[in-house]
Amino acid sequence: VIDENGTLRTLMDGKTIAYLDENRVTRAQLYADGFFLSDENGNVVWRTPER
Repeated sequence: VIDENGTLRTLMDGKTIAYLDENRVTRAQLYADGFFLSDENGNVVWRTPER
């Protein structure tokens, strides 16, 4: 998905959905085994527990 400013904001493929901020840093990603949230620097600050 591209926003009104032409910035890529969401990526999807067969296994994941990722949300990107205005600087194209992945801020959240949903994948087959869970999801994670990242800060503005791309550092993971929370993720679902390992199975």
